[in-house]
Amino acid sequence: MDEAALLRRRRRNFCQLPSRRVRSARSALAFVEAVGLCSTFHRFPEGLGCLWEAVVGRAAPRWPRRSHHDDGIGLTWELKDVPPAVRCITASS
Repeated sequence: MDEAALLRRRRRNFCQLPSRRVRSARSALAFVEAVGLCSTFHRFPEGLGCLWEAVVGRAAPRWPRRSHHDDGIGLTWELKDVPPAVRCITASS
């Protein structure tokens, strides 16, 4: 696999494409389950998925000047607790 193909696959798998954006709690859970492990906001160049990038739908988004008014940051902040909460509910059932 060449570098361009690897980059395309990484962008698709990490939802760094507008068409694959994470938009709901269900898609956030699917994203975390698909990548196995991800950060919430920090972008690791070594290849770890990032929920914020998946919500925004692009790689390496720029941190907004007024982050408390940014839709992508707000949704990421809301969704960050969904996968652990779902796992706790299903584990206790």
